[in-house]
Amino acid sequence: MASSLFIDLDGQPIPDSEILGYGRSGVVMLRNGLAVKTPLRHPWSTEDDVQLNVEVIQREQEVYRRLNSTGSGNGQIDGVVPCIGFSTKATQLAYMENGDLRAYLEKNKPSRALQMSWFRQMARTLEQIHDKRVLVADIATRNFLLDSDLSVKLCDFTEASVLPLDTVMELADDNGFSIQTDIGQLGAVMYEVVTGSKCDFDLFKDNAPDDGRAIWPQRTSLPSTNGLWDIETIARSVVRRIPARISRRQNKVDRAAQIYSPIHLPQELQPLLEQWKSLPQKFPLRLPESQDYGQELPVKSPDEFVAKSFLFLCGIERVMIIEKVRCRLCYVAFYLMKDQLQRDGFRQDAIVCLSDMIKRTDMVSAGEHAIQRKLRTWVDKGERLWLLSMDLEGPGVLFLLPEDIGENM
Repeated sequence: MASSLFIDLDGQPIPDSEILGYGRSGVVMLRNGLAVKTPLRHPWSTEDDVQLNVEVIQREQEVYRRLNSTGSGNGQIDGVVPCIGFSTKATQLAYMENGDLRAYLEKNKPSRALQMSWFRQMARTLEQIHDKRVLVADIATRNFLLDSDLSVKLCDFTEASVLPLDTVMELADDNGFSIQTDIGQLGAVMYEVVTGSKCDFDLFKDNAPDDGRAIWPQRTSLPSTNGLWDIETIARSVVRRIPARISRRQNKVDRAAQIYSPIHLPQELQPLLEQWKSLPQKFPLRLPESQDYGQELPVKSPDEFVAKSFLFLCGIERVMIIEKVRCRLCYVAFYLMKDQLQRDGFRQDAIVCLSDMIKRTDMVSAGEHAIQRKLRTWVDKGERLWLLSMDLEGPGVLFLLPEDIGENM
């Protein structure tokens, strides 16, 4: 057997059959069903060489710790190769049996549907990584691995930067690397997936010899996208939400507020609007235990009006606090039910499915369109509450959110 180019931490040759890949500082081998990444070590490597590679592995472990943390986002990111564990000089990762995306593209031509699925996964993953205040800096097809179901997962964070958690990512600049350069590299990956040809997105091509900063390449150095199935439009539609998501911890909650914040009169109050003719004490009030829209607070004197108003608010405040939390939990429940149906690959509109389930019980007399309209409103509210609760470290905050947070946040 030919001598191995690599030796392990114990000084033993690594059989070629175990080697999954290698880079400038590390080698990945298959051990006990796991992909184990260790410092690159050749038979001729010096101790200083190996120590430098050990430090690179340890810096990458810090990236994995940040990406897997629950204090800076929503825990482990689905689109990143799962990190199983660490030792001082090795990182254990889940084994992705279909290899890297570049090797796959050399032998296969993925369908447009699969390409679009990959692009969405890639953009979502990059969005979540930036939300953890990490810049990747080395996004390429060789660093996307394919799981058994051909889903893509990002690996190799040896060039990544872990930034402070209060960093405004849209303004972050780490020696020229930024969210913009990450997105540019992702665009080069999309080009390679669509065309099968590598896009040379070189961040150092236009540098002066003594300038080590990353610089956005000139458009003239990039390949043309003419004739491709509208790749520029696709790329924009896939990645356009990334900068807004990470700017000042901006997320779907903030963007949704721009859509849902206009003031509008709730439908339940429309019958009462015309009755607002006189003084507040004449305005019909629907008490919590009453279904009578005509019930009023009759008063005989200013003192009695003040006292009855006080008693009314004491009674209704307690009910409102409890019911508001109940509403929040139910909104979130409907959002999670709809989200689970979609994750399970349910082909029908999830809202229609939920509506059909309700109608089959014969417990609700409203028509299907009215039910679906309600469900869509509740799911929208539930999504915003759920995302807000995840940003604030868990759904328990639904009990603690201030009463005046507003339905539209």
